[in-house]
Amino acid sequence: MTSLASHLRRRLHDAAWQNVDLWVATLAIGTSLELADVDAITADGTEPTARQYAAMAWALNERLHDRGSHPMPPWRDLPDRAT
Repeated sequence: MTSLASHLRRRLHDAAWQNVDLWVATLAIGTSLELADVDAITADGTEPTARQYAAMAWALNERLHDRGSHPMPPWRDLPDRAT
């Protein structure tokens, strides 16, 4: 099974973003994630909560939409995830 971190890293690449770009975008939508949180999650060191994942997916999807790329799937559509 592919980890959430690898999904996020792949989508960061598609967005042409680094972790800091994702962090700034999550702050813009009103989260309290810290850069260290984003770094830990994308490095597969920490599993994101559903809310953290949703915030990062929302921020990434805004960028991916602008670039004409496929969006991040919602939490409920991820394998082995409860809603």
